[in-house]
Amino acid sequence: MIKKFHYSVKFERNLRNLDKETRLEVVEELHNFAQDPGQTHYRIHPLKRELSGWYSLTVDPDLLIIFRFTKIDHSEVLLHDIGGHEIYK
Repeated sequence: MIKKFHYSVKFERNLRNLDKETRLEVVEELHNFAQDPGQTHYRIHPLKRELSGWYSLTVDPDLLIIFRFTKIDHSEVLLHDIGGHEIYK
């Protein structure tokens, strides 16, 4: 169970740029993710190369979140960026 989320400036800025309906969907998905991070529909996977040490979470096929766990017990998460596949670059 995730107890706390931290947000980068980049994540906050890109989240604000989404439409209201999408922002509400993101909030709901993050709430569900916090309750059960092991749900398979998030398609969580580790990233490689420049983003090594970070993970990707799928909100929907065109909306992804880059994050990392900040505590060894996975109780805290830093949300780094949100957007389409271009956030990997």
